[in-house]
Amino acid sequence: MLDVETDGGPVRALLEVLEPPLRLVVYGAGNDAQPLVHLAGSLGWHITVVDGRPNLATAARFPEAAAVQLVPVAALETQTPDPGAYHVLLSHNYAYDLAALQTLLPSPAPYIGLLGPRLKAARLMDELDLSEAERAQLLRERLHSPIGLDLGSETPEEIALAIVAEIQAQRSGRQGRPLRERAGTVHIPAAVGAGAAVA
Repeated sequence: MLDVETDGGPVRALLEVLEPPLRLVVYGAGNDAQPLVHLAGSLGWHITVVDGRPNLATAARFPEAAAVQLVPVAALETQTPDPGAYHVLLSHNYAYDLAALQTLLPSPAPYIGLLGPRLKAARLMDELDLSEAERAQLLRERLHSPIGLDLGSETPEEIALAIVAEIQAQRSGRQGRPLRERAGTVHIPAAVGAGAAVA
């Protein structure tokens, strides 16, 4: 609640901040992308699935996605990524991942995640025309690889949970640790001090 003085006298107003849904772009339309899209859809995220394989990049396989785009690797190399979206690379295709990274890494995208081992990420970075310092900085600061929080995930559904959890933590500026380790308030309201209760 917010008390405001107007020419007509005091007015009490309720202020509710509505943020647009998180935008998620998933590169790869394989079977392991389906649980990720399903879980992200249940959170109300706006999802785009991108793949170069016409038999996999179909709306029928991803009913929760707002868009499913058939984008071959050559077109991906020249595509401008959504700068405000969170990007997840699950293509299992080295050339496709490389093309996506070439456009994503210089972009201001808040999150770029890559499925696979550290060695794959290092090999992809070696292919980019970067200095050793740039490469190390990108691996440390920009590229989340291996993707996801360490939850002991093995199945596609568990991996989807780990990815969504990491993205949510990144979006919220949190570390993804257990709440019992958090000192102070668990839920921080949008307007502390404006009559809002602190839990």
